[in-house]
Amino acid sequence: MKTTGNTILVAGGTSGIGRAFAVRLHAAGNKVIVAGHRRADLDEIVAEVPGIEGEEFDVTDGASIRRLSETVTANHPDLNVLVTMAGIMVPETVLDPGSLEVAERTVAPTCSAPSGSSTRSPRSSPSSRRPRSSP
Repeated sequence: MKTTGNTILVAGGTSGIGRAFAVRLHAAGNKVIVAGHRRADLDEIVAEVPGIEGEEFDVTDGASIRRLSETVTANHPDLNVLVTMAGIMVPETVLDPGSLEVAERTVAPTCSAPSGSSTRSPRSSPSSRRPRSSP
């Protein structure tokens, strides 16, 4: 895997591990675009780390995800890496009969994407991707 010279979108890169990962990827010589839902956090990382760009989006809103995809791919046609650190955490009690619904709401944004939100980098090709293993 090429670790420098990439154009990377870090969805959920405004705090915690996602932010640290975005900063480290940038320091390694990559173009990094950080996406998150808190404008103040985006403004902060953009100000603190010259060269990182910020885009606002909400992982629970399909229209917001599509806008992010359209904006980033239009502004960065060489985008070739997506890191997904975005997610939500909803308090749950596993012994509660309604806990399955809460767990599904928590996991759904991480495991699915609305139709039309995924894109394929022009630099990506079937030969550059690892084959998926069968279960």
